[in-house]
Amino acid sequence: MMASPVAGREALLVLRSLIKELRYVKPGSSPRNLMAYQHIMEQYRSNQVTSEKVCRAREELLHKARSYLSLLQGIREHEALNQEYKGRERTLEESANLVGLRLPKSPEKD
Repeated sequence: MMASPVAGREALLVLRSLIKELRYVKPGSSPRNLMAYQHIMEQYRSNQVTSEKVCRAREELLHKARSYLSLLQGIREHEALNQEYKGRERTLEESANLVGLRLPKSPEKD
């Protein structure tokens, strides 16, 4: 039994997204040097054969790949938020803007 072309396209899109996320893990170097990349490619290659038994494994692989992609994206977004909001004291105006408020204008001194 042949796998549907849609499932194959979806698996390819997930794989491309995973590789894109792996580029964020170690900027400036090729993701091919990462053990995670090598493991992912090994899993994708081992599930290329299409039979009824393997299709179940292929769906499981796709589910794991989507989960791993979600994890990588979440970690990257978490780190970006930590960088944006960490460590420094905010001014009163920045704190008010953070929750959608504006401070009243202070009167000018003559």
